[in-house]
Amino acid sequence: MWRRYFIAIATTGALLSVGAVCLGVYANSYYVFGNGGPTLKPTAYNQALMAKDYLLRRDHPATLILGNSRAEIGLNPESTMWPKTYKPVFNAAMAGQALEAERGMLQHALREGHLKLVVVELDFADFIRSANHKSEYKATEWPDRTRFFQRMKDIGTATLTIDAIRDNFSTLFNTDRQTSDTMTAQGFNPLRSYIPIEEREGYQSVFAQREHSNRELYEAWSIRDMGDASKNHEFAQLRKIIGLCSAKGIPVVLFIPPYHAQYLELIRREGFWPGFEKWKIALSHLASKDRVRLLDFTGYSSFTTEPVPPANDRRTVMRWYWEAGHFKNALGDRVISRIFEDGWGTDLTPETASANNRRVETEREAFLRKSRNEAPNG
Repeated sequence: MWRRYFIAIATTGALLSVGAVCLGVYANSYYVFGNGGPTLKPTAYNQALMAKDYLLRRDHPATLILGNSRAEIGLNPESTMWPKTYKPVFNAAMAGQALEAERGMLQHALREGHLKLVVVELDFADFIRSANHKSEYKATEWPDRTRFFQRMKDIGTATLTIDAIRDNFSTLFNTDRQTSDTMTAQGFNPLRSYIPIEEREGYQSVFAQREHSNRELYEAWSIRDMGDASKNHEFAQLRKIIGLCSAKGIPVVLFIPPYHAQYLELIRREGFWPGFEKWKIALSHLASKDRVRLLDFTGYSSFTTEPVPPANDRRTVMRWYWEAGHFKNALGDRVISRIFEDGWGTDLTPETASANNRRVETEREAFLRKSRNEAPNG
């Protein structure tokens, strides 16, 4: 009797395990088993590093995008702005990741031997966090996914864990192509989940919520001398990224993203503006020394001062921004275009950095005057 009981338990367990593996292979929520299965991958971000690592190995990109969520959401690898000679493009940027983690992606891409260009987004907040919490950043141990035991571990993570089973079922039943989150096979996050939120709550509400969370972050950080590159962990990681590319003869383009004017005003109110200006000057010296290009998209341009619809407006759709810190890929296309052609955005060098800071101040003064003139009386 007991023997039959244990045989039944073992058989049931084996069948459930086989079923879980079959489900995981078909749903392929984390891209471990190639690019098959449902095209929407709403839960890929639960294992973003693993998913992008496997995708990168299959994509053999000519261009690699590095950075945090601003680049992950803003730069579409399938944009028509990328010249054919620089395709395919892979977006290895990841939300919440500092440059040290991105360096691991770069090392894998370099081993493939197909890279022609590396584009690196540089976020001021990452450098502040690095200056205040160095202990957060430790050497990243990147698994070698070509090894048998690591591969078996990844397969188990993608099929047999409770989280994987839940995520695989979610992948199967999430078929809304208009509003579902997904990670494309090129690593891009189109941020579709924001669409119903902004239709329901309006852009004003989403901007306000993001500003509140950003303010809490800045208030938790102490103001440091951002002009001293030797004391900042992110500068050191950036140099390592540039050094890896330089050793292979691969050009690097650095860029400072186009923060919305609301975000720039937050930096100023929290007392970080002098550091912001010094940071850009320090970056210009680093870029000049390492002979890489640095583009600055900050300022109070017609793009970055896009009006936020009033609180009672649920119909207006903003063209350039999801909220103050994250730009849409429509604006990302302008960033991509500037990498290859003249246009909006400033090439930063040690000779132009100070003038560029003055340019931003002049734009701000014009923006504030216009805002005061357009404000309703009363």
